[in-house]
Amino acid sequence: MKTSLLILLLVFVSFFAVASDYEALESCESFFTSLKKRDYVKVWDSLSKESQNNIVDEVFSAVKKADANIDAPAVKTDFESCSTLCQSYWNSFLERFNPDYALNDSEWSLGEQKKDYAEIILRYKNSSDPSVMKMYREKGVWRFGLTETFWTRKYFM
Repeated sequence: MKTSLLILLLVFVSFFAVASDYEALESCESFFTSLKKRDYVKVWDSLSKESQNNIVDEVFSAVKKADANIDAPAVKTDFESCSTLCQSYWNSFLERFNPDYALNDSEWSLGEQKKDYAEIILRYKNSSDPSVMKMYREKGVWRFGLTETFWTRKYFM
């Protein structure tokens, strides 16, 4: 009886671990799908809080250099409602990055996994160096760490 209960418990725990892994993969894919559809409200919502804050800071700094009369909370509101700055930012992003590279031209696999952190490994066709997408569970939802994944290399490209 104890053995069958232990086996049942292991199966139950394994099922939820796989479901959690799937949720991280699904959330990562959702980012790229939403980006491709230009559904920038969903793109914004799929990002980690750190990525959102980094993007707001970056855009706010650029706008201030242009002597625009705007504050950081207004930039954040613009991105949340996907107004002018948001549209401009993501349209410019798409001029440099094609989401199909991730969605159609890459192999996906799971990397390191923890309770609130997961890595999704994307290997672009025939590339020897994979990209490691960093995913964070925030308030029970997996979110993509765009700036955590790429901004460390951003200024070296």
